[in-house]
Amino acid sequence: MIKFIKIAPYDTGKLRSDSFEYAQALLSQTINPPAIEIGSLILPEADIIFCSPLKRAQQSAAKSLSPEIVTIDQLAEIRFDISMFTNSDQYQKFGSSVIRQAFVKAFIKNGLEQPLQDLESETEHLLDLLNMNNQNVIAISHSFRMKVIEAYILSNKQLFREPTLIKNFINTDTKLYEFKTGFSLVYN
Repeated sequence: MIKFIKIAPYDTGKLRSDSFEYAQALLSQTINPPAIEIGSLILPEADIIFCSPLKRAQQSAAKSLSPEIVTIDQLAEIRFDISMFTNSDQYQKFGSSVIRQAFVKAFIKNGLEQPLQDLESETEHLLDLLNMNNQNVIAISHSFRMKVIEAYILSNKQLFREPTLIKNFINTDTKLYEFKTGFSLVYN
């Protein structure tokens, strides 16, 4: 069983005067803010925890009782430049829904910082790595990464061949996952 859990809360920049620029820096990973609640994830027992290498993800797992925590790049947030698909005025007017809309557009147009073909290979490799026979595995990651993994599985691995399928899995009006929540799967 693999349990994907979104990181603990961190400063998302909503209250900052430069909130669009801050969001842009987060999504391009030019900044790496800490978790607000270090070690605040209450994790179920696991044989191993895999974690995004970003500071806020590692700090989310800090007090885990797992025998091993392994950081892997394939759990980092998916990078993209939101300024290619929206602007500060739209962000100020509509909030985070504009970022989700931008991600959907970027995904469909193959406009992420990583080509979809590479993202598919990375997702397959990640799932193979996490699929540790009869072990309980936890993967701590970020919203867009988790949603792409979930959509890939639920689309019977067709997501990258038909990128418009992402629209079926992302409701741009609501958060993808609340902090410290996620989904579980058995992957074969």
